[in-house]
This record gives sequence, structure tokens and C-alpha cells, in this order.
Amino acid sequence: MNVLLIYPDYTTRWDPDESPYGYYSEGLASISAVLKRAGHNVYLLHLKKSHNKEYFVEEIRKVSPDIAAFTCRTTLFKDVCQYANWIKEDFGEIYTLIGGYHPTLAPKDVASSKGTPFDFICIGEGEFTLLELVDMLENNSNPEGIRNLWVKRNGDYKINPVRPLISNLDELPLPDIDLFDYANLYSPRLNTAPVIINRGCPFTCTYCCNHQFRKVYPNSNHYVRIRSPEGSIKYIENIINKYPNIKIINFMDNILPVNKDWFFEFIEMYKERINLPFIARYHAALHNKEVVKALKEAGCYQVHFGIESGNDQIRYKILKRPIPKEKMIEALNDCHRAGITTLTYNMVGLPYEDKKKFLETVKLNAILDAGRCILSIFFPYPNTTLYEITKAGGFLTSKPDYIHEKYLDQPQFPHQHVLFCHRTFPFMVRLYRLINRLPNVISKHLENTIDRIYTNTHLPHNTLIAISDGINWLYSWSKRLLANLSPNIYQWLRRRMVFSR
Repeated sequence: MNVLLIYPDYTTRWDPDESPYGYYSEGLASISAVLKRAGHNVYLLHLKKSHNKEYFVEEIRKVSPDIAAFTCRTTLFKDVCQYANWIKEDFGEIYTLIGGYHPTLAPKDVASSKGTPFDFICIGEGEFTLLELVDMLENNSNPEGIRNLWVKRNGDYKINPVRPLISNLDELPLPDIDLFDYANLYSPRLNTAPVIINRGCPFTCTYCCNHQFRKVYPNSNHYVRIRSPEGSIKYIENIINKYPNIKIINFMDNILPVNKDWFFEFIEMYKERINLPFIARYHAALHNKEVVKALKEAGCYQVHFGIESGNDQIRYKILKRPIPKEKMIEALNDCHRAGITTLTYNMVGLPYEDKKKFLETVKLNAILDAGRCILSIFFPYPNTTLYEITKAGGFLTSKPDYIHEKYLDQPQFPHQHVLFCHRTFPFMVRLYRLINRLPNVISKHLENTIDRIYTNTHLPHNTLIAISDGINWLYSWSKRLLANLSPNIYQWLRRRMVFSR
């Protein structure tokens, strides 16, 4: 059978760093590998921007698929519905399926959407679900009983139970990276390979999809799974053998050292057989000096940490991330002492937050002294715990604005204040970092003065946002230009934190 995987790979928000080259999707590459191993033909329609009907229909016509399967994030659900409706209008014989984050988190919303154009809604992992579906369609069998699927029948959906998680990732074939125009994706263009060798996360942060995904499966106690050390090395070798330009490995796993015994065995094999510089994600709650030492010795040059909020009440009670600031400071300091640069992830616009509370996030990042500090505007993923907290507080906006990232209405934290905090975050972190280095008598007075100015509700927020947007656009344009002209120089500068946002 001919299977077309459709990947809407663009943002709806204002983002000066958005790449026109597109990003790799591990899920689609894994699904494709399973289907191709079974003898099916798999194609990819990689939508790197929103398209009109004429272009989209022509791309469908080129492939003439038997089934078109969409992967979908919540912010793009409206677009995906439009694309699927175009398929139904012009190619009524093509089956349509939707899977990914949004259908798994909110299948009822997908099923109840007016005029929903999907024959199948896929919940959870899609590899063997799609394989079973495609096999049955090819053999003209009735697919109504396939686990993980909601199957459309007489205008309604038959709901099937969810199959267990794939417990042994080594049973999967190596991801089909050639499904993509891999060499021209954003990361490979910069000689970097995105790699995912484990699935799941052991933590239950309220804002994250993972705790809700875990509830979906009957064997949720096996939610965190890792390829064997040997299987992980073969995964990486497959990439660098096909694309010798790859000079850096970016481990996109939620936490690379999620299992210490596995990690130490893997990292020794990595040094012997891969021996490339790499980036890894870690968690301050799991911090261990021996892990940091092993990361450095194996070639890790940057570690990413989730900080999210500097306010203890929000971090402990709202986000359910009970990590003391001292623990985070210790973890990042140990990385810095080992010669590893760091990156932090943070959020703004959280329920019950205001500028004063967010200022604690700025100050914590100044103390942490990370090379890069990334800030995202909080988006309440459907049916997560924090979504319910937001809803119970009456903060959900009646109509989300995905372009300007307005998802909450909070009287104590107006959206213009959120945007102001978001746009000025890198500058403010640097400012407080500079203040911290001054003599104590001067720094305390200056800090109090800056605090009062920053939290003043009468600042010209719109003007400051516009200025920041202009600076951010120019900065991002310069990065893109250099990355296009000389990926090697760009990567060299990025590793040295010249590009610090």
C-alpha cells in the first residue's frame, strides 16, 4: 500500500528563530521504518509552512496514496483539519488518519470537532497500529477492532482499547531518516544529528504531556524505555555512516542519564565507537558528580536543564517540580567546573504568576549563569494537570490566539506584561548577572532600583516590546545568514556561547 505521512512542521506564533528548513521527527521516521520493513511504500509530505489548497492537492496527487496519516500538535489542529478536508473534497477514496500529541491528549475534542474529516484517530504510539491498519486495508479486512484506533462508523467513532507500550525499543528497526530530505533539515545543515534513544520521563510535572500520556497505556509502569547500549550505538552509527558531515550529536531525550547503570555502560561505548562532541538533557533532581564527569570525558560540551520558574510556590505547588534552588545551582555549577556549558528552559505566563514572581525566574537564571536561557510562553496542553488548574482558576481565554501566544486571561498578569517579560528576558538576565558581580553595597541598591522599574505596571510595555522585537529579529537574521554562509563557523561560535539565545 501507498502510505503518505503528512508533517505540518511550522509554528503559528511570532518566532524570529523559525527555520525554513524543517525539523526531524523521530516518530514519523520510526513509523516509516516499520511500514517499509513490512513491504509498504511510505512517502512524506513535509509542510514547512502553511500552504494553499492548490499546492497541497497537487502534492497529494503526485503520490496517489491509499491512506494519508497526519501528525498533529494542538496549535495546528485547525490547519490539519483543513488539509484533511481538502483530501476528502478532491480524493474521497483516500483514508485519512490523525495521530500525535493532540489526538492522544484530547481524542474526544478531535472526534467531536464539527465535520471532522478523519476516518481514524490514533491514540499513543503509532508504529504497530499503523502497520496493522495498513495490512488490514490492503487485505480488505475490517479494521474496526484495531487497538489504539478510534474508527469512524456511521458518523460516529468506535473506540478501541489502547495497546501496551512498546517495551523493548530494540525490537524496532532503525528509524528511516531517509524519509526526510535529511541533509537539508535545520540540524544536519549545521552538521548536527538529532538523536532519541529513550522514550518517556519518570517525572510528573503538571505542565508536561508526559504524565498524561502515561495514563493512556495499560502498562504505564514501563513508560520509561531505553534502547540497549549496543542498540543505541548502532542507531547513531547508522546516521553518521550515511551522513559523514555530522560532527555533533544532539541527544533530544528528555533525560539522557535517566538510568545510571545504563548510562555508564553506554557512555563508555560512545567514547570508543562514536567519539563526537554532543549535547545532552539532564535533570537537577538526578544530579550526580560522577555523571557530569562521565559526560565531560565522553565529549559533552553542553547540558540542558529545565528550570521553568524561579518562584518556589509556583515551582513546588503549581508545576510539581520540588527541586530546591540550591540543587539547581549545584548541578549547573558542577557542569561549569567540569568545562561543560549549560542551557536552561524557562516559562512565563503561568497560572497565578505576575511580573514580581517572574522576576524571580530572571534572578535565578542570573545566578545560574547558564550560557543560554530559553523562555517560552506557557501553553496549557489539553487535559494535563496544569490545564485543569488553569481552567479551575478561570484563566483560560475563550479563544486562544496562537499567533500572539495569548492562552490565558489573568488580571494580575495582563498579556502585554507577559510579552514584555518574554521579549526582554535575555537582556534582564544579563543585567542582573552584571549587578551580581558588583560590590555588595552597590549591587543591593541598584538591584532594588531595577526591581521597582521592572515591576512597574505603568511602563510603556508596547513600545518596549516593539523595540525588543526589532532587536530579536535582527539578531536572528544575522544568525541565519551566518549559518547559511558558513555552518562550521556558526557551529563554532554557538559552542562558545557567542550566540547566547
